[in-house]
Amino acid sequence: MDGIHQYGYGDYLYQVGLVDVNGRQKLQEKENTATARHYLHIGNITLKLFSNKVYSDFCEDDPKSVALWISKLLDNYPVLFYAGQTDIVCTYPLMVNTIRNLRFNGSECYKTAIRHKWYVDGDLVGYVKRCKKLIEILVRNANHA
Repeated sequence: MDGIHQYGYGDYLYQVGLVDVNGRQKLQEKENTATARHYLHIGNITLKLFSNKVYSDFCEDDPKSVALWISKLLDNYPVLFYAGQTDIVCTYPLMVNTIRNLRFNGSECYKTAIRHKWYVDGDLVGYVKRCKKLIEILVRNANHA
């Protein structure tokens, strides 16, 4: 969404305990079992943590910011941002950092808006913050998938 404000994974990965090399190796071994491939519906494709082809195809677009487009959308339409609490790909702190750096009608309101608890059937499932046309949600115990 915004290459300038979306980087900074190192601290987050450390905080959630995912920087351990041994754990990464075990994940790679498990994700490439026949059972995992079956449930992921990927056939015999071998999963990789890093792909040079994907990286090179993505390189041109990754640093291009769409912050101006999002700001224009927020000036005219309701926009929902959400992230899972345990998502390490699109982390909540990086999403908030991106939103805080947008310039739109309501950006100052967003910075001072109060975050409220979100309940479903009596269970706390997340937190919601609203300001003008922007809605921000943190979904508890949810990841990227």
